[in-house]
Amino acid sequence: MFAVVILVGVLHLAGSIYDFYWNSFWFDGLMHFLGGLAMGLIFLWLWYVSGLFEKNLPTKREAMIGAVVFAMLVGIGWEVFEYVYGIAVPVGGNYPVDTFHDLCFDFLGGIAAGFFGQIKSLYA
Repeated sequence: MFAVVILVGVLHLAGSIYDFYWNSFWFDGLMHFLGGLAMGLIFLWLWYVSGLFEKNLPTKREAMIGAVVFAMLVGIGWEVFEYVYGIAVPVGGNYPVDTFHDLCFDFLGGIAAGFFGQIKSLYA
């Protein structure tokens, strides 16, 4: 989980410095996938591993639903933030399509985190 968060941070920094978000059509999707993965893993760690909340290991269903829902909540929040502050103006100005694309990749990242969360040996 920590490696994914660090990777997202390093790639975001590089993407911001070198304009990858605007010059590479695939970079934004990659970042949303990795962001969804990171948010899903963070949720699973906080809820099941940290000891702050749940003491039981998640079922496969709980791991998947929790990771996906949290990744989507953060992704939707990010899209609202981008819209309100005018941060992301997609090439061609098609904001609804860009938002749908971003949320699809957030969802896929959450799904990937859910699959990782289903591996019980990660919690041992």
